[in-house]
Amino acid sequence: MTFATLARLGAVLVAGGTVLVLLDASSASSRATPASYPSCGTYWNKNTPVTSGQRRVNSCIIVAAREGRRARAVAVLTTVEGDPIPTYVYVRATGDLLVVTDSTRDKFGSGGWDRSRCRTLGAEGGRLGFGGCRALGTGKPSWLVPIRLRS
Repeated sequence: MTFATLARLGAVLVAGGTVLVLLDASSASSRATPASYPSCGTYWNKNTPVTSGQRRVNSCIIVAAREGRRARAVAVLTTVEGDPIPTYVYVRATGDLLVVTDSTRDKFGSGGWDRSRCRTLGAEGGRLGFGGCRALGTGKPSWLVPIRLRS
């Protein structure tokens, strides 16, 4: 390794050529994927009235977004035909939400994955709503492990 590489790693050169590399939690967290964020939970609403569990997950992710605290949640809603559509919500910072929607099981939808970056998050009628969104593209992020859905 060169001296410049060691300096970027936070290494300190000690007399005699011994290298001490100092790592802290902040260096590891900057490389963490959104999949490793603390979880607010998951719910699956199969066209039923809103449950207390659904409200709890929504409240957790909304508070995290308001505070700019990293968090994740999965909300699965069901189409009128009965097809599940999971939406993965990742709070990265204040005003920075990654929303990934899996429509691969939706017989009448896009049939693919969509990714958006949103600025705001709220809930109305027990359902999450996003604002200030812009499309980031399609396809499942490589780090995302889809949840298992049972009938």
